[in-house]
Amino acid sequence: MRLNKLFIVLLAMFSLLTSCEEPIENNNENNDLEFETRLSNGSVSIENGNTSNLSVASLIDESFLSNGSFSVEVFDNNSPQLLMVTNNNNDVVMLYKGVIPENGNIEINAHSTATAILTFHPALAEIKGANYQEMVNVFTSASSFPAFLSEVENSIAQNKAIYDTTNTNLISAAQEVFRELFGDSVNAKNTKATSHLTNKFDCWPIDVSYDYDDSRNLKFRMPGLFPSYECKVYDEEGYYESIFYVPNRVNYGAWDAFLISIGESDLVYGEEAIYNFNNTNKRTFVFNRLGSDTFMQLACCVLQMIGFPDVTSDVELVADVIISIETAIIQNGTSLMNPGTILYSAIPIAFKATLEVLKNHTAGIISSKAQNLLKILKLLNIVEGAGNALGRLVSHWICENEITFCAQYYSADYFDKCGATDTWEALVKCDWANSCIANFTLDLPIDEDYQIPSTTIYTYDYDGTGLKLVYYGSYTYELNLTVSTYKMEDNSLVRTDVFNGLLIGDTVSLHGNTTFYDDLEGCPMVLELIRVDNEDKKSKTILNQVTNKNSRTNQCTIIGH
Repeated sequence: MRLNKLFIVLLAMFSLLTSCEEPIENNNENNDLEFETRLSNGSVSIENGNTSNLSVASLIDESFLSNGSFSVEVFDNNSPQLLMVTNNNNDVVMLYKGVIPENGNIEINAHSTATAILTFHPALAEIKGANYQEMVNVFTSASSFPAFLSEVENSIAQNKAIYDTTNTNLISAAQEVFRELFGDSVNAKNTKATSHLTNKFDCWPIDVSYDYDDSRNLKFRMPGLFPSYECKVYDEEGYYESIFYVPNRVNYGAWDAFLISIGESDLVYGEEAIYNFNNTNKRTFVFNRLGSDTFMQLACCVLQMIGFPDVTSDVELVADVIISIETAIIQNGTSLMNPGTILYSAIPIAFKATLEVLKNHTAGIISSKAQNLLKILKLLNIVEGAGNALGRLVSHWICENEITFCAQYYSADYFDKCGATDTWEALVKCDWANSCIANFTLDLPIDEDYQIPSTTIYTYDYDGTGLKLVYYGSYTYELNLTVSTYKMEDNSLVRTDVFNGLLIGDTVSLHGNTTFYDDLEGCPMVLELIRVDNEDKKSKTILNQVTNKNSRTNQCTIIGH
């Protein structure tokens, strides 16, 4: 299995802003786009099969086969384009996806069909040129690919629609290829590789770190191609102060993300945004995803899937596509916040809406055959239904629309949540019996005086005597903790232990100054404190703990009391 260690980056591959976020100019004054086109020649090859009654369609043209050969008009660009071979029932039985060569013939066969099915996935739409061929090589080198190719050959021999959803053998074989390369589904948010400050502020996927050159700076950046965020900063009184942007990695291609997905490259971040605390200590950061990202990404994804030329120079067309997609998705009641609906619901809706817009903007240049692409997408939906990880690629917007946290500067190179505390696990022990009598936590503020509230614990002494412990105290840079011990049977005060000491390091042992209130002295008390870095693992108050029950006489004899 190749892949799961940096699965989080795969989510980024669907973020196709590389071609959509640059400033664009509208050079088109009407709705009829003009594109450079050219004729492309090729042949259709079916092993021991008949090519009669077959035709080849591009996005803009259709040609009937003549002795297995065709000549069809295609866009004149270097992006992978899709050619479809249809039978007399208008079923797509074979495919070709790749860069159309300027010279030389295209051969459409079982192999080209198999690779076209696999690489038609929305998450892989942006991969172009030589990178596309390299991606094809990755798929075809999989040990499960020959079995999938064999099922494609069987489908062609039977003149079946390649998107026939009842062809379970072909679907299972395709699932196995994806499973081999991309692993089984995982929870992306459990595989996040982020800084410790990101975890403290709970602001995934925004990566947060402090600046080694300026200890009062916080730095923010986005991994891979995750969406951009706008951040508004508020002061301690809640008043708006400033705004900055955390950009995505616009110069980071999907091919780089694909290499990361198979363990052949490292995680790459976008440009850093820096905020300086100056003479302030606390600031609230409110991050919002840039609203246009989602629908623009969907629009770019669909255009690149079908091999349509770059249209970012036409503001009107891009705007119309975005509006059409948004309207269609809202009308269908589809939520973009549910990762499970993206591939299965949102993409097909966006696909159909985009084709309708293109018909109007291209004066009918888009062939009716393009509607067949929706059927191929339906096949992919079923393939993804096995739950392999690639389906999660299109759910990058599982990151929250709004992320808010308060950051505080405490000392050089040390930031934490506002009002952050050091969490300590406190154990009250009988010194000579080495027995734990009570266990609780202390959350002590980092930079201010703190009165520890009075807290009662019901527990047992080391010999089984029922006790009530009440602890309280104060903390600056020194801990002052008083533990009063009462008998549960009559609520009589047995003794008071006073602990004092500096909390330096991760483990502290404090011996108390004990005052006894009855004839039975009992054992000296020790307060052991252990710093807890992970607040999820901090101890809970122990109730009714009994240790070394009925062993008091023996212990006293051994110790010499």
